[in-house]
Amino acid sequence: AEKAYSTCDCGVAIAGTTVGSKVVFGSYEQDNDTENGTEAITWTIVAVDGKKALIVADKILGASSYDNINDWFDTFKKNAFINDEQRSVIVDGEIFLLSNEYAERDSAKYASNIKTLTAHASKQANDTGLVTTAKDQAWWWWLNPVDTSFTASTTTGSGPVNRIDSKGTPATTTNTNQTTGGVVPAMWISLEGECAVHAYGKDNVCDVCGYTCDHGETAVHANCAECGCMVHDYTTVDGVTTCSVCGVQFTGKNVGDTVTFGSYEQDNNTENGKEAITWTIIDTDENGRVLVVADKVLGISSRANIDDWFANFNNTFDGVENGGIADASWLSNSYYDELKAVGKHHKDATDVLAADGKVLTGDNAGKWWYWLNDDDESVKAATDSSKVANRVNGSGVIHTTSDSTSGGVVPAMWIQL
Repeated sequence: AEKAYSTCDCGVAIAGTTVGSKVVFGSYEQDNDTENGTEAITWTIVAVDGKKALIVADKILGASSYDNINDWFDTFKKNAFINDEQRSVIVDGEIFLLSNEYAERDSAKYASNIKTLTAHASKQANDTGLVTTAKDQAWWWWLNPVDTSFTASTTTGSGPVNRIDSKGTPATTTNTNQTTGGVVPAMWISLEGECAVHAYGKDNVCDVCGYTCDHGETAVHANCAECGCMVHDYTTVDGVTTCSVCGVQFTGKNVGDTVTFGSYEQDNNTENGKEAITWTIIDTDENGRVLVVADKVLGISSRANIDDWFANFNNTFDGVENGGIADASWLSNSYYDELKAVGKHHKDATDVLAADGKVLTGDNAGKWWYWLNDDDESVKAATDSSKVANRVNGSGVIHTTSDSTSGGVVPAMWIQL
């Protein structure tokens, strides 16, 4: 396995102590089958402070009104952590909702960080009142207010954020007594506790399913049929590496390298099927992930409806062959310089868009303008330094404009290769 768990006598199993690492700790009913016992809870580290880590459950584990959330946490703590040794790992014994100060709203990677926190409902939660999407995603409560300047967009309600919708978008609601809100527990745990000073073992265990696996590298794309671990099966020919399990291809894992993954209608000929999507790596992180951006404008949408466009687009990755990745979203305007650095700020339009008249002529023939998320207010339009940039025009210049139904959409996403 690529990432091995270290297991403490107290029951904490941890795959690392950096942001993004997985932790398995505690158990709770999740598959709505009480006869097979409770299921282990998987968490993700979202912040580290010295010898403690902030962890957030990977799934919506229940439903509650915002007004009665503390009662839900009291019951959860009693059932999920069965002895004092386990509970001693929880800093100050407190379990809570994630608060908006951890959204990293001033970070260049804000959009990706929020998308990472999009939660899936456990079957137990799904069967007890949550309204979920086709991907078993549902909205969930967010602690509010911590920072009242962190506000929801007008498309999801206005005001301080107190929930995350099923697409991973900050939102708000005034109906805090509704009992269908999802609950995603968060807590600080000690990385160096009194519980046998964390006597860690060295078993190679999958950081997703918890089983020992020797069948490939732990990653995020497809399930190993033998044990459930996430695996790749790579072959490299003429400088191109291909996974026979998920179908991803790449020329390398560095900025500027290309990745081929997923498919989407691009040549305006539905009879020959969808065409493979080519992406370019424009950033990497400390956890081995790469940020990829599509090489073409793949669709048209207004800014107001762009979340709906992505909801439809992300269905192209359903299924084992392309499954398990984080949903695609639009790129932050703070990444414009990275696009320029790899020569990918100009974007070709697909033949589908060309057939609809969405294509330029002259020096920029075949290209089209596209939206950027304007989350970084310090990024200004090249033609007007008083306005926040929210698009790249057909000649590759960062620009700004009011909402338009003719805006191009260029997906971006973080993936693990």
